[in-house]
Amino acid sequence: MILRALAVAVVACGCVSETMTCEQNPETQRAALRAGGGWDANGTSLNGVWQNGIWENGVWSNGIMLNGVDLGSVGAGSRLPIESSDGRRAELTVTAVETDADLVFYRVELDGVNPCGGDGRGLFVAGTWDASGARHEGRLTFSCTNGAIAKCVMMGYAPETAGAAQHQACTRMVRADYCGDGVSHTRDGTLIDVYDTAGVMAPGLDRTFRFEAAWGPNGALCVERTRFDTWNESGDIVLPSCWQNLPRCDSWAAAQQQGATLGVSSRLQSRTICN
Repeated sequence: MILRALAVAVVACGCVSETMTCEQNPETQRAALRAGGGWDANGTSLNGVWQNGIWENGVWSNGIMLNGVDLGSVGAGSRLPIESSDGRRAELTVTAVETDADLVFYRVELDGVNPCGGDGRGLFVAGTWDASGARHEGRLTFSCTNGAIAKCVMMGYAPETAGAAQHQACTRMVRADYCGDGVSHTRDGTLIDVYDTAGVMAPGLDRTFRFEAAWGPNGALCVERTRFDTWNESGDIVLPSCWQNLPRCDSWAAAQQQGATLGVSSRLQSRTICN
């Protein structure tokens, strides 16, 4: 079904096994209660809502690609020829255009269905992304607001303002794509605290968040720990494939000494991989 191939908002765990169960660390549950909530134990996306400088994590998708579209002429009722990441072609119908601050959001339909779900909306973002998460210049990508591509624009890292490299680093960070290979090591709905050297985002004050890693366009630049402590059913820890080769940094200050411009903190969390 073409809708499935073209849908841009994919809810997933970034799991290594279809039978994996994701379990929240009891200490994380207690910390969330002390902080007055804000943690989604079921992994349901909060659709990019910003809460006190801490952004909800999401799952990246290749998106819907457009070529040669003048967004200035796009309005409600516009019909746009589109292409999915696997080469399928269709037509996207714009049902609403909404301006919020300096961003323009679009509600769209594909075969009469909103690919963002319900009244969901998204953004057109410069560039396209392949299966490894790498960005390519050229066409536009439509990303729903609970996807990493649009979410990073909403944070203030649009390619046109923050630069394509910083936006790309943000997409790696949101998905916990440490190795820069397109593999996500997080769960949809995880809260993260994002900050940078440009002053776009500043560290939050929630002390239950601990420094995790610094990021670049190709993945993590240096790391302290993974966003989730991942264990197999034998009790052995499972790390990203590149983990042993990544430089270490135990704080944001240490990361900046290594040239980092984008960092993230997260709460202590766990998940169990079942065979």
